[in-house]
Amino acid sequence: MNVTFPLFDLPSIRARKEIEHYHELAEAARYDQVLQDLNGEVEKAKAMLTGARRVARNIPIQLDAARATEQQAQRVTKPVSRPSWKWPKRSACSRRLKSTTPWPGSVYGARCSLWRQPKEICRRIWIT
Repeated sequence: MNVTFPLFDLPSIRARKEIEHYHELAEAARYDQVLQDLNGEVEKAKAMLTGARRVARNIPIQLDAARATEQQAQRVTKPVSRPSWKWPKRSACSRRLKSTTPWPGSVYGARCSLWRQPKEICRRIWIT
């Protein structure tokens, strides 16, 4: 058996071997980085889950406390009757003001100010 091997290719073969060794090191470093990132995400998710469980555990306690506070407040104070909101009644003055305005913009302005101060507006109409 006879093997021929060119001696001049030895330096290039060593260089390729060294390059491939460094490629392997770089890929191993990337693999370790990905593992660290994934482990960090898993730990973050575990921490969020633990916090959510703690909050969920406290909700019934907080709900009971809120109900007790509301019942205590209802016992101490009497319920206040709330007045129902109603549209203001139209007076003869407001109907006259609406019919005598010459353009649409003034109708809106007259209506707005009419609700605020009806007596004063009626006085202005009768004076002017």
